[in-house]
Amino acid sequence: MIPPCHNICTGDWGVQGYPYFSGIGVYTTRLFLKPDKNSLYVLRFDPGKDAAGITINDSHTIDYPWGPYEADITQFIHNSLNKFSIQIANTLSNLLQKSRLPSGLFEAKIYRYELLHCKNSDILR
Repeated sequence: MIPPCHNICTGDWGVQGYPYFSGIGVYTTRLFLKPDKNSLYVLRFDPGKDAAGITINDSHTIDYPWGPYEADITQFIHNSLNKFSIQIANTLSNLLQKSRLPSGLFEAKIYRYELLHCKNSDILR
């Protein structure tokens, strides 16, 4: 077992010093975004097999007991510094059964999709 650290990176908690941790881990970062009205912003993330929740700019948005782990975050982001928090909640198996199930945030990305505006006549051609 390695000594525990105060900051957890993306990836399995077990290899970062918490092999039997059961509870909730919170990942927080701040990003400057300049959203435009012709785009859709989607947060996709991978908490493995754990439940998750996301909070954007200190407003609770969505809980995810299971996947798919993605959300349209367009309405929650501002043209400024934005605070993103992802809460990962694993089961008690790691603690009670001393089984080391992979837990943590394995990946998180924000995707921007440009919205296309078409006339009905353009679609029917």
